[in-house]
Amino acid sequence: MIQVRVGAVIDRPVEEVFAHVSDMEHDMEWGAGVTEVRKSSEGSWGLWTKYVYVRHFLGCR
Repeated sequence: MIQVRVGAVIDRPVEEVFAHVSDMEHDMEWGAGVTEVRKSSEGSWGLWTKYVYVRHFLGCR
């Protein structure tokens, strides 16, 4: 079996990194085919927060 590991060193405080990666609107930076992400529910981020994801796959939106 082939195993691939990829890593990176991020020279930032853990809190800052977590805040960035836990903000779903940043998923376009690493999500394959994601072209748009927007929050569709009211209030701050948390349980039951809803997002709209737009992806492109095989030429379709």
